[in-house]
Amino acid sequence: MELREAALGLQEENLALRKQVRELEMEINRRKAVRFEKKAYFAEGDPVPFCPTCYEVDNLLVHLSGGAEYPYCTHCGIHFYRVPQTGEIVWLSGGPGKQKSKSK
Repeated sequence: MELREAALGLQEENLALRKQVRELEMEINRRKAVRFEKKAYFAEGDPVPFCPTCYEVDNLLVHLSGGAEYPYCTHCGIHFYRVPQTGEIVWLSGGPGKQKSKSK
């Protein structure tokens, strides 16, 4: 009976570790697919930038919303400006926005 319980415990641990390995592999692949360009993060084949603050601070990929010239992050509340001549995304105002309410 003790051997069966030990074997069951090992099987459960094995399943949990396999799940963790899959999640870490997915994270590695996600990081490989994201590139830093024009002061923002982009995924391969996706023209909509991700919030650089959310990605660098919280490791979250949150698309910027609100249009091409004045995008903003719906998660952290930071507003950006896209420089027409270069396409760079620069911080304009706002933040930490919704993240602050998360800690209450």
